Amino acid sequence: MPKVSIVIPAYNPRFFEKSLQSALTQNFSDFEVVISDDRQDGLIEEIVTRYLGPNVLYVRNPTPRVPGTNRDNALRHASGEYIKFLFDDDVLTVQSLTTLVEALDITKGAFAFHPMLHIDEQDRPIEIWPPEGARGIKHLDVDTFIRHIALRRLNIVGGPTAIMIRMDHLLSIDRPFEIDGRPLAFLSDVALYTNFLKSGALMVGVSSIGAGYRIHGGQTSDSASPLHVAGIVEWELILRHLRRGGILRDDEFFWSMIGQILHYGVYLNQFPALQEFQSLNTPFDPSKAQDDLFEVLIDHLYDSIEDELQRPILAHRKGMTSASECAAQPAPA
Repeated sequence: MPKVSIVIPAYNPRFFEKSLQSALTQNFSDFEVVISDDRQDGLIEEIVTRYLGPNVLYVRNPTPRVPGTNRDNALRHASGEYIKFLFDDDVLTVQSLTTLVEALDITKGAFAFHPMLHIDEQDRPIEIWPPEGARGIKHLDVDTFIRHIALRRLNIVGGPTAIMIRMDHLLSIDRPFEIDGRPLAFLSDVALYTNFLKSGALMVGVSSIGAGYRIHGGQTSDSASPLHVAGIVEWELILRHLRRGGILRDDEFFWSMIGQILHYGVYLNQFPALQEFQSLNTPFDPSKAQDDLFEVLIDHLYDSIEDELQRPILAHRKGMTSASECAAQPAPA
């Protein structure tokens, strides 16, 4: 069994080869690379064939283009003690695995993360993430999570390429990428971090930059994408979940929702659908009835995004059976 499985849920061939090369040139040797291919035209497979070896596993996603299933298919085939995510447009620095493995081995933690350098399409540096003031966090505890992530809606961990987690701890969490049984269209990474926090996992940060997070027009996180509005609203979903779970006190929830209402206002012209969410919270009423109304509104929002994109954006809906086993809890082969 390798120490680390680098899992790459691959779809976009444009930067994929650079991602794969960065995985294979680590200064840490005890790892495998698991690539799950979400395409049906052979473009990803054609690149992989040039790099196949004893530590490179290529598998096809049996349910292509169903959100979340490509990631979970890669996880299902991973056999490492630790899981290192790598998205197909990002790159790892040569010491990424060494740094994160050392952090987990020394602390006996279940979750480690490093800063990332945002890069453009030509690999030119843009900025370091997280921003100064949230950088250098050594222990992501409840207070730090509330101060930065909940109250400021600031993902100080970054995307999945920033993290390494223990496989056994991941498997101990039921539906780790969901909130209250609801898959997220945009913030599944924050859902994962929230569920690790709630599980009592020791979550540790290191100071050295370990990856490049690529900013380009083709990514779903682009602010012009219809999915971006889902990301704005899913912050409220997570805040309401944290309050119900007792992680956010009522006063913390109040101030975080004030920020969320102002956040809606910033994007109102671009995404008129946010008017309903802003109106729901004005005046602010932290009741179960308001929670229920929010659930109805977010379902309507997901429906409208799917109509616009002409494809599903969720593997399943809350209370429904997953579209495939790949959307459920992953298990090693």
